[in-house]
Amino acid sequence: MYTFNVMKKLFWVILSVIILLVISAHELTQPMRVKDVEYDIYVSEDRLKRDVLALSTIEGARMYANKKGLKEASNYIKNEFEKLSLNVTKQQYEIGNDTVENIIAQYGSSKTKQLIIGAHYDVCGDQAGADDNASGVAGLL
Repeated sequence: MYTFNVMKKLFWVILSVIILLVISAHELTQPMRVKDVEYDIYVSEDRLKRDVLALSTIEGARMYANKKGLKEASNYIKNEFEKLSLNVTKQQYEIGNDTVENIIAQYGSSKTKQLIIGAHYDVCGDQAGADDNASGVAGLL
């Protein structure tokens, strides 16, 4: 009798775990829903290529040692965001003796829930940086 009760309890535990796994698997395969938010998303392949090309062909690497290249990239990004009628600001900060900046573009009201998406526009090393991170910036633009 003791063995039967243990087996019966084990059966229900295993069945419960299986049911939970099935429910979890179903929920994990569903698309993420954001309540009360509508997005009109259009991705232009030509636009992505144009932005990557513009950023990756800046003379010299977009890195701390090439302040002119960083400034050119910063201005390009700011201008592109402004073309989209976004509220654009620059957040400047000091690194050693240098001033660098983040470009912040805001869409919609600052009084609603916000989704923050970012990409860096500098590169690591002396390179054009199409994949570090001109492509990420192009995706934002």
